[in-house]
Amino acid sequence: MALWLCNSCGNAEDLQFQPDCCSLCSGTMETQDGRSTYPLTDNRHGPDALTRCAADEGDPASIIELWHAGIDLSVRQLEVLHEIMLGNRVDLISRSYEFVGRAAA
Repeated sequence: MALWLCNSCGNAEDLQFQPDCCSLCSGTMETQDGRSTYPLTDNRHGPDALTRCAADEGDPASIIELWHAGIDLSVRQLEVLHEIMLGNRVDLISRSYEFVGRAAA
């Protein structure tokens, strides 16, 4: 059994399993040995655990949300983000050349 302490409300729970969040306020929890949880519903500390899990699986929308929140991204997530940005640049350049071509015609 481990003593889990809530970082938000100070609730202490003696549990045999790793909780998802605090049972009172849904905040993050920590043990004395340094293990911690992500909040499932509390967005005060950044994106929730479901967004982080989706980003770990390669979901582009979740990766962009983490990037906007200023969360450090993994190398794989950065590669996906760079591919998205490169695709946006290519679309922008191709549209600008289409506009120039129409104006010249």
